[in-house]
Amino acid sequence: MDEILENTPEDQTHDPGSTNPRASVTAAFDSVGLINGIIAGTQLTEESVENKIETIERNIGHLDIMCCKEWFCECCENNELPDIEATIAAGKKYITDNQI
Repeated sequence: MDEILENTPEDQTHDPGSTNPRASVTAAFDSVGLINGIIAGTQLTEESVENKIETIERNIGHLDIMCCKEWFCECCENNELPDIEATIAAGKKYITDNQI
């Protein structure tokens, strides 16, 4: 499960008419976990820095898309949005710090 959004099309995100919008929040936190794991050195440990950066970029893209959706933000609880935003910032810093 290390490559959560390696090949996931954006159109597979939650349909706001669905009965389980929390599933999209859960999926977003799969991306949060992957990004944070790459940064911590516990995910994709055998991958090149280039592959790690590409994976982080894709997952940041997913999180950015989701955070722009009103229904998604309304489904988030407690500190979930700040946690997502912190992960996006950390991922961008990782990319900047590790550019070849």
